Amino acid sequence: MPPSKEDNVLSQLKILWKTIFQDSDDYIDLFFTRVYQPDNVLFIKHNDIIVSALHIIPYEIKIDRHIYPVAYICGVATMPDFRHKGYMTSLLNEAENICRQRRYKAILLIPASQSLADMYRSLGYELRGQTLAVVSEPCKRFEQGNEGTSEQLQITNYKLRDEGTIRVSTSADFAFFDRLQRQRPAAILHNAADFETIIRYLKLDGGNAFITLINNQPVSIAFVSPQPDNTLLIRDILTEEKHHTEYIINSLMILYNCTSALIHLPPHDTAAAAPTTSSAALIKSLDPNLTNRLSTLHVALMLE
Repeated sequence: MPPSKEDNVLSQLKILWKTIFQDSDDYIDLFFTRVYQPDNVLFIKHNDIIVSALHIIPYEIKIDRHIYPVAYICGVATMPDFRHKGYMTSLLNEAENICRQRRYKAILLIPASQSLADMYRSLGYELRGQTLAVVSEPCKRFEQGNEGTSEQLQITNYKLRDEGTIRVSTSADFAFFDRLQRQRPAAILHNAADFETIIRYLKLDGGNAFITLINNQPVSIAFVSPQPDNTLLIRDILTEEKHHTEYIINSLMILYNCTSALIHLPPHDTAAAAPTTSSAALIKSLDPNLTNRLSTLHVALMLE
């Protein structure tokens, strides 16, 4: 039986993604199995071959006590031989029209390079950063529960001297995570399916999500990926109490044997070290009443 039209589109979208982003097959399968929706992809064909595409992923954001629908655009890609023909600008304009029809309040992007960021800004997207903090030389306040390898992190609790334990997070921790994310004044909201996808994504990247417990009660959750040069990327960290933050960061750095860490924090958060502003996210407001509040939006844990 010949492949269906949808199977052919899916296959071509995967080829385009692999060609442009050079991601692993496992990551591509994760995205197209758990995130991709046929109704949320736009593409342009040349001689019946997809040469440019983007994906519109629906999300909700919380600002103060209100919940709003937004779109996250990702997988923005054009085959090298078909660049500078206006294809991507055309797709982004079409995506904006669709988002307005769906009554989304904003569109979010995470540019892969400064040149792309400049192009998006020319289309009306504005830099809306999270805070990027740099931490060096963790304090040695961590004891490993037993002799372990990275594989054993899946099953082992790790003793935090005098204070508690760290364990690997599971999908059962979503309710705790959801409560903490909703305590933020302005944030992207991830649902239970997103939470599971995020954990799977981190594992593909050699990382994981970790729960810190004190007196057997969860007090924080951190999402981490090891990076080159003994650096730990903490993609997000949510805590019951701010004073736990430095302690958790130090513990995870030692767990991964890292000498420095990059921590994505909400805008204007100074909880860790000396932060500098990072233009990690671009946002286009589709509602003038929300434009100013979007500057405080915390954009984290997005598949890029």
